[in-house]
Amino acid sequence: MRLSVPFGRNQTYTAIVCKLHTTEPSGYEVKPFLSVLDTEPTLLENQMRLLDWIAGYYICPKGDVMKAMLPAALRPEGEGLSGGFRSHVENCVRLTFDYEEATLNSVLEGLRKAPRQAEALVVYIDISGLAENPTSEPGIVTRRALVSACGSASAVDSLISKGILEIWQNETGRLPAFDGSPFPPNRLNECQKRAFDTIRASFSEKDICLLYGITSSGKTEVYIHLMKECIESGGQVLFLLPEIALTLHIMQRLQRFFGNDMCVYHSRCSDAVRAEIWKRQLSPNPFKVIVGARSALFLPFRNLRLAVIDEEHDSSYKQENPAPRYNARNTALVLASFYGAKVLLGSATPSVETYHNALKGRYGLAQMNYRFMGFPLPDIEVVDVFELRRKKIMKGLFSPLLSGRIEEALSEGRQTILFRNRRGYSPVMSCTSCGWIPRCESCDVSLTWHRKLKRLVCHYCGKTYPLPQVCPKCGGNCFNTIGYGTEKVEEEIGKLFPSAATGRLDIDTASSPVAYERILRDFQDGVTDILIGTQMVTKGLDFDHVGVVGILDADSVMGAPDFRSSERAFQMLQQVAGRAGRRFGQGHVVVQTSQAGLPLYHMVVEGSYFDFFRQEIEERRMFNYPPFSRIVCVYLKSRDFAVVDNAAQWLGAQMRIVFGDRVLGPDAPVVQRVQMQFIRKLMLKMEYGAAVLPVRERLAALRDRLTAKYPKVTLYFDVDPM
Repeated sequence: MRLSVPFGRNQTYTAIVCKLHTTEPSGYEVKPFLSVLDTEPTLLENQMRLLDWIAGYYICPKGDVMKAMLPAALRPEGEGLSGGFRSHVENCVRLTFDYEEATLNSVLEGLRKAPRQAEALVVYIDISGLAENPTSEPGIVTRRALVSACGSASAVDSLISKGILEIWQNETGRLPAFDGSPFPPNRLNECQKRAFDTIRASFSEKDICLLYGITSSGKTEVYIHLMKECIESGGQVLFLLPEIALTLHIMQRLQRFFGNDMCVYHSRCSDAVRAEIWKRQLSPNPFKVIVGARSALFLPFRNLRLAVIDEEHDSSYKQENPAPRYNARNTALVLASFYGAKVLLGSATPSVETYHNALKGRYGLAQMNYRFMGFPLPDIEVVDVFELRRKKIMKGLFSPLLSGRIEEALSEGRQTILFRNRRGYSPVMSCTSCGWIPRCESCDVSLTWHRKLKRLVCHYCGKTYPLPQVCPKCGGNCFNTIGYGTEKVEEEIGKLFPSAATGRLDIDTASSPVAYERILRDFQDGVTDILIGTQMVTKGLDFDHVGVVGILDADSVMGAPDFRSSERAFQMLQQVAGRAGRRFGQGHVVVQTSQAGLPLYHMVVEGSYFDFFRQEIEERRMFNYPPFSRIVCVYLKSRDFAVVDNAAQWLGAQMRIVFGDRVLGPDAPVVQRVQMQFIRKLMLKMEYGAAVLPVRERLAALRDRLTAKYPKVTLYFDVDPM
């Protein structure tokens, strides 16, 4: 249960009771709590177990986990704590007397000189259902509905003041209701049925199964059948998606089958809605299916029996900031184990760790190797833009092959998706005289030019700057843009294909769910011919008429100094290629790169996930990276460079005393300063199978020693970084 507890003189916070005991604490004054906020538990037993596990495994305070779990409306804080979640109520009206025709006639006789009031009373009798069924309970009539029906608010208020009608408050939900009856699931084709049977057989022996299905193979239909079977047997289902945007796209599809048994939950829902869903999950009539992003796994479940984790490979499942820095996929596996629930992991490009577990027999494995309805896989062509530019065949952003494919698609009435994983107009501006580049005052990064905003923007801290009129270094007034983002791609497409309707999908244009939905709806309805976007366009979107996908700078997704960079590149390229040709004829994918000879591109063209996995797993084994080790990154931050550098050196030496040569660093990350904080990083690589608890206890002890020695330094851990 929740308590309100005092801090300082005036501050009040919400706390969760973890246990009751009779041992009096010593060393500090014990204050009484102010009040109990609940009559029933707000967190169930398995949620408390999950809270403890997250705090221990990801080495973060329990308070941070609680803050991530509970909607803000359920953890009010501030001066003189009051309020928190309040149910949504509507003012309704009802008769103050028992309905009988004789009584009604008598009342109407008394209103003979007030015809508008008499009319309002008759309207109430009509819409409440009393006219047709005088002996039954009247229907609920809101004051707003009655005013709308009779056309006179003053007449309704007069009936209330005379005591003929009275106001009462009806508790109503904020959640939209599904209008209509749910449809039965579609019949599975042969490939889907085989996968469905394999998963069911696997669940009789194992708790976790991987569904590896190529893009557009119909994995969602298999999910729906498994979910339907689960809820018909009385269980609850958790359906996780990596991004909020995808929940909007898939919600309508799932709601056709699950109706009001289903609810969508994510961090962009209003706080009152999130609290209401939470309360509903604690009630005797909870939702049977919860669809959502990371935070949905924190909801209370009475009888969780199945967790479906779609696009399980996606790095968006990892929470980066703030703490807890948990991986929702891995956390869902732990949550399911508390309930004895089954877990289905789905992906066209599974993570290396997941596929390794499936091949080793730790997970079950079902495969879908054919597209739904037998549609062919897209034809993927790799274009060497370095060679084209050297020969002066290509000058702009688009190779002749890509331009020709787009023109062909437009003439056939088909659509195009262009992928560029960088937003804004240009990532770098420079002085043409001396080469000076404007940089963020708070972060060690160059500023991105956003032409429509007419501002330079830091993509790390969000700070914006006006375009400089003169160069502060040489006094010149001419600036040049270097590189390109989605905004420039949109401009260039407008010049090449002026009659085509274009749309752009990135964080600038889709900053709200409403804007995101509008952009996708326009593309779905054929209003937009060419959709330009960042990685938002690579994930889970299903459009019928996409004939061409263009990947404008494939090299940009491969350059990160990270052991997962090849994996991310393969997944992203394969996923975005999968948006093409999902219906009505074969699609075409054009991959523009300056390194056309890389083996990775050959694997993407062949669609050979297993060849990629075999190469990647050998490299991981050779250099002892996951799944052959576990990684914990340690980050130190301070506004004082000398202090954070000294602290990092001290911590590195102390960690080597405990962990030996398993410690790498300290070193500086690619971006060494963000929001005025200098950053240093250490990496701990523990062999797979090492006891987790002692490692975390020693790291927590080292953290406490460091913060005592260097109070100006902030330290945090990133366990299993993505």
